[in-house]
Formats: sequence, C-alpha cells, structure tokens
Amino acid sequence: MATGRKRAIGWFAAGFLCIALAVFMMIRPDSFKQILLIALGAVALISSVISLTTIRRYQRSRFTFSSTLVKGITGLIIGILSVILPIFASREIWNLVMYILGAQFALGSVILFIDAASLKDTEFLSRPVYMEGVISLLIALLLFIFPRQVASLLITLLAIIIAVVGITFIFIGYFSSKRKKNADVETSFEVLKED
Repeated sequence: MATGRKRAIGWFAAGFLCIALAVFMMIRPDSFKQILLIALGAVALISSVISLTTIRRYQRSRFTFSSTLVKGITGLIIGILSVILPIFASREIWNLVMYILGAQFALGSVILFIDAASLKDTEFLSRPVYMEGVISLLIALLLFIFPRQVASLLITLLAIIIAVVGITFIFIGYFSSKRKKNADVETSFEVLKED
C-alpha cells in the first residue's frame, strides 16, 4: 500500500512540476532562454569532458585523434563561456553565445560521425557515439533557429507540450491511486468474507 501511495505522489509531483515549468516558460520566456542556454552550455561542457577522457580510443587514426582533441578543447572553452556569460552579460550577447554554441554542436556532430565511423573496426561500440552526433546536430539546429522570431513560438509550443505532459502525469497518479484503493477494498472484503 505504501509503494502505491508513493508512486501516486511521485506522479502528482512530476505533474505539478511540469505545469509549474510550463507556466514559468509562458510568463518569463527570457529567463527560460537564459536557463536553457546555461543548460546547453553544461551539456557541451560534459560532452567535451567525455570526449577528452575517452580520447585514447581514437589513437589508431591521427586525424580522428586530432579532431576529437580539438572538439574537446573548444567544447570546454565554449561550454564554460556559455555557462558564465548569460549570467553576467546582456541579452544581445545571448544571441551571439547561442550561435557560437550552435557552431560548436554542429562541429562536434561532424567529428562524432567521423569518430563513429572510425570505431566500426574496433572493439568499441560506435552506436552511442553516432547517437551523440545526431543529438548534437539537433541541438545545433535548435540553436541556429532559436534566436530568430521563431523563438517565442517554440517556447509557447514547448510550454503547451510540457503542460499536457504534466496534466497526463496527474491523471496517471489519480487513476493509479484510485485503482490501488479499489484493490485494497477488495482484498479487505475477501479477508472479512473468509472470517
């Protein structure tokens, strides 16, 4: 009974958090852009650290090793700037940082595709590297589109989607708790019947 209640509370909490995020996105789109930019900078930073820590995989090819090293170092620099600049700089700088971060993700996706192709003949898995390249390419496209007039429409659509997901979570929590209560009533009824 306790795990069913905890699960329902988890669904309710996730639903209300999604709705709160959607409301925040609608009321304060500029603040959401700033948070999104900082989060994407952190993603670039983490991706670069992973590239630099796994660089030994690419020692067979000098080109792949060098390109991965360049991706890692530039990603570290741009990631740190993307995390710090939106906090201290003006909004005009945000668009520039978005374009630079988009270029970093685009360059990173090309290098990741090359790395995935070079890993096919080794014992390392190339599929995760390929998937990271696809995700980097999608993030790059998002960042190149984001600073334009489409940004407010994208934020509104994303807020609506997140609100619908939050409402869905709340309904799942409600129906799972209701189903659990019905199961408990049936169990206690059967126990009374046996007595």
